[in-house]
Amino acid sequence: SALAGCVALQTLDLSESGVTDLSVLAGCATLHSLNLSETGVMDVSALAGCAALHTLDLSCCERLTGVSALANCGALYCLDLLASEVTDVSALGGCAALHTLDLRGC
Repeated sequence: SALAGCVALQTLDLSESGVTDLSVLAGCATLHSLNLSETGVMDVSALAGCAALHTLDLSCCERLTGVSALANCGALYCLDLLASEVTDVSALGGCAALHTLDLRGC
């Protein structure tokens, strides 16, 4: 993948980029902060292996309907789903570190 050599990548801002495919992020084990706001993301399953993911901004991702793939992101502390189409967050019950969850406009 394009980011395969970025083994120490910790922060990535792809907001307003039009990105839809997150498969290039599947191997980013050290990724700490990811901003995907206002993108066309529909599926976050590629982030399931991002064990260090702490902050994830999916606000205004109007095509996003589910976040169950994030259930194993144990370090997830802040998740912004503002104005997304997510209706079920029950899978996040296992995210013990989750401190902030924004569901406004969902």
